Amino acid sequence: MAKKIESSNEFTEVEDIKNDFLYTTYGYVLCYVSIGIMNINLLSDEERATLNRSLTASYKEDKKDFMYCCFPREVNLDKYKEHLSELYRDSDIGRRHILAEAILDANEKSTNGENFEHQHFIKIWRKKDRDIRDTERSLNDRAMDFIDRYQSINIAATRLDTVEIIKLCNLFGNSSIAPFMNIDQNTIYTAIPKVGRR
Repeated sequence: MAKKIESSNEFTEVEDIKNDFLYTTYGYVLCYVSIGIMNINLLSDEERATLNRSLTASYKEDKKDFMYCCFPREVNLDKYKEHLSELYRDSDIGRRHILAEAILDANEKSTNGENFEHQHFIKIWRKKDRDIRDTERSLNDRAMDFIDRYQSINIAATRLDTVEIIKLCNLFGNSSIAPFMNIDQNTIYTAIPKVGRR
């Protein structure tokens, strides 16, 4: 008996990705919010505590149908190292010492596997209503609530559009070859929505 070949959409349970939503084969609609980064080490203890209290309080009544996700992405440091080398050539002796340290640090990160940054997302979902527009409207409102929640404490947050959701799926599937930012929309990602087409 021949072994059944599982299709991509059966494996991923993605029916389609369109209109800035991901539709699953089991009747759910998902949208995503990207959360920017903030270096809390630059804040005082009091500022950190205030930010923590504010964000925690904003989640008090919102405890279901979302998930906070964090995915590592490999960062190519080659252009950064080239830039440092150019600065080094054109600098005086004092500045060269500092730049040499920065070049050594970048080289070490490239060789020891620490050249990763973490990208943060919130996945929001809802079971499809009879009228899909009601589901999409509800998810849009929910996404805006999350965006407002983070922007109110000066952390950037944006809703992922269709192309960015496709990139996120690639990032989740293969983080080492799927850089999330500055991708030509006409490259390998264009075929991915076909996963959900039957």
